[in-house]
Amino acid sequence: MNEVKWLVKSSGKILGPMTLEAIAERIRSRTVSIFDEVREPLTRWTMVREHPQLFQVVRQIRDEHATILENTQSTFVSGSKTLTSSVTEKLAEDSGITPNPFFDDQMVSIQGSEKTLTGGGIASRGYGSLEDQNVQARMRRIRSRWMAVAYGLGVLCLIGATVIWRVQRASHMTAEQAEEYFKLAQ
Repeated sequence: MNEVKWLVKSSGKILGPMTLEAIAERIRSRTVSIFDEVREPLTRWTMVREHPQLFQVVRQIRDEHATILENTQSTFVSGSKTLTSSVTEKLAEDSGITPNPFFDDQMVSIQGSEKTLTGGGIASRGYGSLEDQNVQARMRRIRSRWMAVAYGLGVLCLIGATVIWRVQRASHMTAEQAEEYFKLAQ
């Protein structure tokens, strides 16, 4: 749990790697929302509020929020009857807002039953730590492909320049004459 391997996707940016405790602290300080996403290397993104190892922090935030909401109650006296209602309850009734999900203390982590899914030829992008050997190998393959493309383009340019030079030399044209010839050819 103290490993610096977690990534956070927040406001369109990927933060990390960092420890799970650092993520929990950012959640408490409200710099990371429960609607942001987290992941370990080679796993899928999961919303903070749905991640099993962050349930306690999310519950703590929701309990604090519920305490604040309880303090928003107001009392109305109308004639002979007194009504006490919560502002948020009224809003929820009027707009059909979905209530917060219920967290049970007896929820069990399914971490031991996780399966690794293979792509079966389907390309997918993954983000991971630069220390990860799989990430390093993938970066080397991509870099070697781009280097091959760059070398190929360089060779093509060299061949083209050589052909043009030989044509000019064989016809005894100057650069201006060759340029005029190519304009006429178009």
